[in-house]
Amino acid sequence: MKNLFLPLGLFLCLAGAAAPALAGGIPRSAYDLPRGLADDPQVNQVPWKALLAGQPDPPGLLLLYWFPASAKEPQASSLQASRELTAGAAHCVGMVIVADDDTDRHERYKVAADVSTVVLVSASGSAAGATADAADAADAADRPELGRVAGREGRPAGVEEVERLLREGLKRQEKAAEGELEAARAKADQGDRNGAIALYTKVWNQLCLLEGPAKTAAKALRKLGQPVPDR
Repeated sequence: MKNLFLPLGLFLCLAGAAAPALAGGIPRSAYDLPRGLADDPQVNQVPWKALLAGQPDPPGLLLLYWFPASAKEPQASSLQASRELTAGAAHCVGMVIVADDDTDRHERYKVAADVSTVVLVSASGSAAGATADAADAADAADRPELGRVAGREGRPAGVEEVERLLREGLKRQEKAAEGELEAARAKADQGDRNGAIALYTKVWNQLCLLEGPAKTAAKALRKLGQPVPDR
């Protein structure tokens, strides 16, 4: 694969430019920011993590891989400032800029070097109910793809399309968690306490990503006499 973009100097520059999470806590909804903050580029600067080939993924129950098509794209892209993407990052969605010489990730997700592409993946099936750190330790090759956005006619991937991609991915994760809650209730009704606890715990461990279902799981765990750690 040709070395078309993102030299080491640019990667170090981008890595140092990541914005911190919002002070004072995370809004209840990932997409509800107080009026007046919506257009603040400092608040909405997306904390993309630039990775060199061979480096591990950052923690995240979901990951957005950004494969730029040129050296100029990350510097001027609309993906650098987004209310929804920044809020997603605060909810354990990892944001990764992939280097052009990272042949492993390019080949794994079948991304061409000259096409601007963003790919959304989840934690592996075996680690989907784990904490963010545990999910990060999962085998990266086992992370299923949830969707992608590719630039058309040589244009960069657009921020609105990527925001929509993330929203749809979060909805899928929430729907899966709701299904696990229903299955846990059924096991509890059938007297399978251990089975119910296992499923409720799986949902609870996704607190950073899915606050509502996780709090429901925590309440159910306490009713079953299972301690729930403070977070």
